[in-house]
Amino acid sequence: METWQTVSIILGVLVTWSAVQIKAFDWMLNRQFKQLDAKWESTEKRIEKLETSIAEVRRDYVKREDWMRLSTTVEAKLDVVSARLDAIFAADRRRRDAD
Repeated sequence: METWQTVSIILGVLVTWSAVQIKAFDWMLNRQFKQLDAKWESTEKRIEKLETSIAEVRRDYVKREDWMRLSTTVEAKLDVVSARLDAIFAADRRRRDAD
């Protein structure tokens, strides 16, 4: 009978020790998951902040090709105005010289 009692005590200790280890493992996993959730939330907040700043940059950003097209158009118009002014000044000089 003593062997059965010894075996049952040993099994009881093993089962108890296994339950303690499982509970400790569960506690550590839960702690890790909470930390991962916190990191995930902070990462999501950072991503949202970056998306907002990217949207602002897109609103204010002008592509190089668009800027070149705009500046070329403005310069062409200024060249036309300059040519017209040169023609007006030349005509005025000729009129003065003729007088």
